[in-house]
Amino acid sequence: MKKIVSYGLLCILFVMEVAFLHAQKKSKNSLRLIRMEVASGNTDNFHMVPMGANGLLVFYETNQLNQEGKRLWYFALFDIHLKQKWLRPVPLTDRLYFVKQKQQSNTVYFLFRNTPKVKKSAGFYDVLVYDIKKQSFRSVQGTMPLKAEIADFAVSGNGLAMGLNLENNKADALFVNTLTGAIKVVHITEPEAVSFDGLFTNPSNGTLVAVVNSTDAKSSVHNAVYSFRPDGTQVQKVAVSFFDPMSRLGEFVLAEASGNDLKFFGATHLMAKGGLFGGGKDEDHPDTEGVFYLSIKNGKQEKLRRFNFMDFKNIPGTFMQGAYQRAKGQKKTPVKQNTTVSLLHITHPVVAPVADGFLLSADA
Repeated sequence: MKKIVSYGLLCILFVMEVAFLHAQKKSKNSLRLIRMEVASGNTDNFHMVPMGANGLLVFYETNQLNQEGKRLWYFALFDIHLKQKWLRPVPLTDRLYFVKQKQQSNTVYFLFRNTPKVKKSAGFYDVLVYDIKKQSFRSVQGTMPLKAEIADFAVSGNGLAMGLNLENNKADALFVNTLTGAIKVVHITEPEAVSFDGLFTNPSNGTLVAVVNSTDAKSSVHNAVYSFRPDGTQVQKVAVSFFDPMSRLGEFVLAEASGNDLKFFGATHLMAKGGLFGGGKDEDHPDTEGVFYLSIKNGKQEKLRRFNFMDFKNIPGTFMQGAYQRAKGQKKTPVKQNTTVSLLHITHPVVAPVADGFLLSADA
C-alpha cells in the first residue's frame, strides 16, 4: 500500500517541552520533530495528548472499518524522548468526531460524539478510557439528544458528567458510569433559558461542579453553581448574586476547592443585544470588560469581586487610546488626556496557584 509521511510539529513548543524537559531534567529548551507513516487516504487531522513523564499520545481517524462495522482510530504512544513505542487500532462507533479529552491521575478520558451528518432520531457518544500505567483502552457507548451541544464534561472516579445544551434553551446533565455505561439524566430546572458555562472536578471531595447560566424575561443573565456526586445526586446549589444590565459573568474556572467551599475566577463580558441567547453579537468572541473572583463558603456566596480593565493603569499601549477634540477650521488634534477602552475578547482564562494567591492569564 502506498504510504505517505506526515511530519507533525504538533505544537511541541514551549508548553509541551516544559513537561518533557522536566522529566528529562534538561537545562535548555529544544524542538523535536515527530515522524509518522500513515496509509494514504486516511485523515491528516491528528490529535495529541501530552502526559508529562508518561509521554505523548497521538491519534487520528482512519477510513477503515472492522468486521463489526466500527471505525478504526489509530493511537500512537511516544516516550519522553518522542520515540514511538507502539501504534494500535482502537474500534469506535462509526460516524463519530472527537470532542475533547481530560486526564485524571493515571487515566485519560476521550469523549467522542456523532457527526452532524447523522440523521437518526437520537445522537450517540463513545467514552474511551486509557489507563496510562497498563497502556490499555476500554470504552462505553450511549445515546443523547441528536442536536444537543456538549458544553463540557468532567470526571470523578468512574463517573463522568456531560453538560448538554439542548434545543429551546434547555439543559441536562448526563452522568455516565464509565465501567458499566449506566446513565442518569438530571434536568437543570432554572426558571428561564439555561445553558452550561463549564463543568469541573472537585478533587477534595470527589464531587462534580457545574456552572449554569440562565436568562430571564428582561434578558438579564444569572449564574448558579451546582455540586453533584458522580452518580448524579445533587449536593448543593448556590445562586450567584450579581446584577448589572450591561454585563454578565462567564468563562468560569474552578481555582480552588475545599469540601464544598469553592473559589472561581472568570471573565466579565459586555452584554449582547437580547441577552445570552439573543444573538446580534458573536458569543464566541465576546467583548470583555474585565475579570472576576467568586468564593462560595458553607453553601453561600461569600465574596464576588470585579476587576475592570479600565482600572488597570499599568498596561500602556494596550488599553490606552488618544482623546480628540475639534477646533474650528482645523483637523482633529490629539490632546494630552487619554481615555481607556477595552478591546479584549477573553474566552479561555487559565488560573494557576502561586505562593500568595493566584495567577490569572488568558488569550485575548
